[in-house]
Amino acid sequence: MMVTSEHRINVGTKIPEEYFRIAIAIPFYEDFISQLKERFSKHKTILSSLYLLIPKMCLKSPILESDFSIYLDFINVDTLPSELKLWKRKWIAFKDVDRPHTAVEALNYCNPELFPNIHFLLKVLATLPVSTATPERTFSTLKRVKTFLRNSTGQEH
Repeated sequence: MMVTSEHRINVGTKIPEEYFRIAIAIPFYEDFISQLKERFSKHKTILSSLYLLIPKMCLKSPILESDFSIYLDFINVDTLPSELKLWKRKWIAFKDVDRPHTAVEALNYCNPELFPNIHFLLKVLATLPVSTATPERTFSTLKRVKTFLRNSTGQEH
């Protein structure tokens, strides 16, 4: 007579390492990878379009105005195509090693009067946190400051 298992995965092996790999490790890694893909897929498309504004990358691939549709409330859509063309032309004369490689470097070379839209988009790219740890540290520090201020208000001499 065969007893069905209610809580364990039926793995046809008697080797503990293989059981662990099949029953625990592989499902864990598959779930972990799917969660990462789900979490970062939207961010990847947004960042990849902004990343194309960095002079090192802008000459290698086309920049489409539609890539910046998320920022339509903040940029002038009418002047964006001409700004992008001028931005690319500006960097053609530079050697690859002389072109900025980061958003902050590109922002230093971007005149906000000539390229207001690109300047705004580079500021967005430069200020985006690399991970969620950055805002979490900021909030943690802010919480400590608020606690310190609350505790020290009554102690002024």
